[in-house]
Amino acid sequence: MRLAVVTPDPAQWFHVRAFDEVAEAIHAGMLGLGVDCARSVGRLVEGRINVILGAHLLPPGTALPADSVVYNLEQIVDGAMWVTPSYLELLRRHRVWDYSAQNVAALAAMGVRRALHVPLGHAAALERIAPAAEDIDVLFYGAYNERRLALLERLSRAGWKLARSNGVYGAERDALVARSRIVLNVHFYEESRLEVPRCLYLMANRRFVLSETSPDAEDSGLAGGMAFAPYARLEEACARYLERPAERAAIASAGWDLLRSRPQSALLATAVAALAAG
Repeated sequence: MRLAVVTPDPAQWFHVRAFDEVAEAIHAGMLGLGVDCARSVGRLVEGRINVILGAHLLPPGTALPADSVVYNLEQIVDGAMWVTPSYLELLRRHRVWDYSAQNVAALAAMGVRRALHVPLGHAAALERIAPAAEDIDVLFYGAYNERRLALLERLSRAGWKLARSNGVYGAERDALVARSRIVLNVHFYEESRLEVPRCLYLMANRRFVLSETSPDAEDSGLAGGMAFAPYARLEEACARYLERPAERAAIASAGWDLLRSRPQSALLATAVAALAAG
């Protein structure tokens, strides 16, 4: 069985770079299982089963090879902007892997019958952010919307050194992460899944993550490796953890240990075996 992990071309939409680390983890996990697996950006690979991230960005009506696997990283919740009729129809036509068990249940209720929970985990290749002097108190990176910007405005008035970015990836983003005492994870939607694709990269690099409370945090398997607070109390939680560097370091270290106990190869094994069996 020959596979390829495929992400869209960032020249078409730059923010697909947000999928880079997940694609790397899945690719590394495949190789760890001994699977012949390629990594492709911007094109499907002929002669291989393509595992496609970012398929919600494909034009409506796009035809994929019948054996393609769509790895869904989108939030399957009410009001989610990318859960369109065309994307749902694509999911109904193909095998689907999803990082969230709650997403899988929601998809089943929408008629997506071949969705499988394939969690995200550790890949050694993700451990690459070198330590640096921490001169940023709180960092947020990601897309902006009203609820995120409202929180960031409150934090900016607290007198801390706050950094925020949208559309910064790779080494430039990693440099901000290395300098930050707290990396903040805030939901885009009121109803939301824990943003595991974002948090796992931070945990792999032993960074302290403060996340908005998520109802599926325990189900994710990663709750023991980060701190949580409700949306309305995130400012208070930032103040608390900024005064406790030893506690931040302990939580970050626990997250690193927890993630390392979840190798991506092991988390892929059942799904790959089912794919091989047809």
